[in-house]
Amino acid sequence: MSTNQALKTLLSKTLNKKKYSGALGTLDGIWKRKKEEAKKRNTTPSHGIEYYAGVVARQYDVDSHVLGNLAKKTIV
Repeated sequence: MSTNQALKTLLSKTLNKKKYSGALGTLDGIWKRKKEEAKKRNTTPSHGIEYYAGVVARQYDVDSHVLGNLAKKTIV
């Protein structure tokens, strides 16, 4: 992990906690819905959680890599 990435991760847990927790909650809802839709079709989700983390990150103005890593630790 680079210094810049480590700094962004630290900021996500301290100064930007509200942004990241809101984004993580939205991402969790999207990921659950996509898994259910895929289950009904007897397939896997079309995209991984990283893709949806990128989409949500743009909406919440947060770093997509940090959000994706947080999602992997908490959601998946």
